[in-house]
Amino acid sequence: MNSYIQNELNDFKPCHSNTFNIIFHIFCGFIFMSALLLLSKKYKIFFILAYSLLLLFTMTANYFIPILLTIIGIYFTSKIIKKIYTNLNTIHLSIIFLIFYFLPDLSHYLTGEKTVMTLENITIESLFVNIFYLLPFSFVCLLNKIYL
Repeated sequence: MNSYIQNELNDFKPCHSNTFNIIFHIFCGFIFMSALLLLSKKYKIFFILAYSLLLLFTMTANYFIPILLTIIGIYFTSKIIKKIYTNLNTIHLSIIFLIFYFLPDLSHYLTGEKTVMTLENITIESLFVNIFYLLPFSFVCLLNKIYL
């Protein structure tokens, strides 16, 4: 695994041990990443392929199941959103993305778990990781909880 991504995962794990918090992150992650996928419009296939390759090349084979769950979940969630809400435009999708991107902070507040990213330590890299790795990292934490 890429050492930067491994360090980010190591920082993520201690802040995501509460089952409710993890599941809420997965739920929100599916929605905000699906909104991002739908925002890519005619490039959806390219987006999902590029995202899959990013995860596969930056995480090791040990994390194949979390990566697979992430990709399949985003794909089917985007299909469900598209089917239920047929009139979504760019503004609607952007608002959905923003709401569900920031909503997991609520679960940290409710569960008392600290957050990884704060205003004091935010960088472009940490924002990128927080967006694109929230789901696979959350699945890693959930699977660790189930199998340990």
